[in-house]
Amino acid sequence: MKKTLTASLAVAALLTLAGCSAAGSGTAPADAAKPSSSAPAPAPVLTGDWQQSNSKAADSYQTATITGDAIEVDWVTDGGATKSLYWAGSFTAPTAAGNYSWDSTNDTAKTSGAMLASSSATKTFTYADGVISYSVSLLGTTTTVKLKQKTRNAGTGNASPSAAGPTKAAGSLVSSGFGQKDEYAWVTALVHNDSNKVGQTVTVEFNAKDAAGTLVKSASQVESFSRVGQDLAVGTQIDVAKDVKIATVEATLLIEDKGAFSSKPFPEMKTTPVTVVSDGSTANFELSNPTDQPVQSPRLGIICYDAANAIIGGGSDFPQLVPPSGKVAVEASILTSGTPASCKVFTGAP
Repeated sequence: MKKTLTASLAVAALLTLAGCSAAGSGTAPADAAKPSSSAPAPAPVLTGDWQQSNSKAADSYQTATITGDAIEVDWVTDGGATKSLYWAGSFTAPTAAGNYSWDSTNDTAKTSGAMLASSSATKTFTYADGVISYSVSLLGTTTTVKLKQKTRNAGTGNASPSAAGPTKAAGSLVSSGFGQKDEYAWVTALVHNDSNKVGQTVTVEFNAKDAAGTLVKSASQVESFSRVGQDLAVGTQIDVAKDVKIATVEATLLIEDKGAFSSKPFPEMKTTPVTVVSDGSTANFELSNPTDQPVQSPRLGIICYDAANAIIGGGSDFPQLVPPSGKVAVEASILTSGTPASCKVFTGAP
């Protein structure tokens, strides 16, 4: 039975690797590391939760959690129902802005008994332009996994009090809402860039409450503006007890002018109208690339509405690769309260 389970997990892990590029992670654009003013740019805050952005399989991917001095990476399969440890090791926080890498020492006390864990003594993690990348080998297949930050532990880890402090808001919270199905819910907010610049860190804190006003779950999501005048969908999935029904979600917005994201504008990627499948679980549409270069893993935020135009859920997706001046068909998983009357896609930079 143990051998069968190991084989099944290995196959799922290989599906995760199948959609990954074997090429290196590249480097950030030159202006991404430059401060926008004479004041020194802060070091990137890497503590928090990260998720693979270049997995081909929607229900199989890697996630990472970085704390003050440690990083753990898991294989996630069955849409989150199964987790298997891949790496547990040390984390050394950056002390200056720009690209960064560190050699993580394997915590063998944790990895030695994990079936799919790496046996390497050390592993090199590289951070560039909002993405952490590292090499993964399994059953003779070696590739590069890329992670994007989902939640950030602001004010902890390597962030100094002055660097973590907010500046004057440069955007506005347009609307927020949620969708729930059983013990899973998607909380989301639409945020507008009111400034004449890009690259700001956009953080939304969500508080989900029941009908009695009791706080049942809190979660946060970190994104960034990539266009002037952009409408940005910021959302994340949460889980609650099976007998809990969410009644309201309160969203709090924080925009920081300086952060770990690129200050180079990225053009809007247009989509066709969204078609929702009959059971309300999938949003289908086409995504176009307006540039003459291939675009890897653009960030797509989806917000779904009922007939009264109230938000009833949504989702997100990261298409593996969009051809130059071409398009791809996207089948994005969504989580909603019932079948939506309409859904809209809000596109962002890779």
